[in-house]
Amino acid sequence: HTIRLWVNDTAENKNVSVVTFTVDSTAPTVSIQSPPNATNSSSTIVLNYSASDVRLSQCIREWTNQSGAVYNKTMTNCANETWLGNDGQHTIRIWVNDSANNKNVSTVKFTIDTTAPKITLQQPLNITYNLSIVYLNYTSGDVNRDRCTRELNGINTTLTTCQNQTLDELVLGEGSHKIVIWVNDSANNINFSVANFTFRHNMNLTLAVNDTAASLGANINITTG
Repeated sequence: HTIRLWVNDTAENKNVSVVTFTVDSTAPTVSIQSPPNATNSSSTIVLNYSASDVRLSQCIREWTNQSGAVYNKTMTNCANETWLGNDGQHTIRIWVNDSANNKNVSTVKFTIDTTAPKITLQQPLNITYNLSIVYLNYTSGDVNRDRCTRELNGINTTLTTCQNQTLDELVLGEGSHKIVIWVNDSANNINFSVANFTFRHNMNLTLAVNDTAASLGANINITTG
């Protein structure tokens, strides 16, 4: 905008004063592309954002780390940045100003999780079982645990609630078996535990020998394979 102020006196002498100014009531635009609002398995924080305004003046990064400490930094030329963080929840705010002191802010909250879930397989053991069933007992732990998978002889089955199971003769054929329990968290950190065991069908055999045969001292030999 331009304003001119003219003044005259009675003798028609004139003078003028001029002022040119800009009205800017529009805040800059700002958006954060990275990191996403998610759980990330990398300790590297990659900050990518875009800020736009005809009169963009300043960008400030406000980072609150996992312990609640706040770090502010003026971003030279509103540049992106990469740095390292620890496991836990983080918040980043990008503040932008223009020369008319209009402001805007964009915020992202995310979690860093670089720790693999814990998994301990108690049963089966690395032994031979002469039973009709084998128990699958294991414990897994992670704040962000997502799923457990049972791999039996190369075939995967999702254990929806990471539950224990009973494996019977319908699941286990006679012979050697390899079982792997996989556990993932929401950041896709993975851990596993393995057992190699042998399963043999339990055979309950009852022999009835009459009294006559017993009195004669009969010998009975049984061979099982």
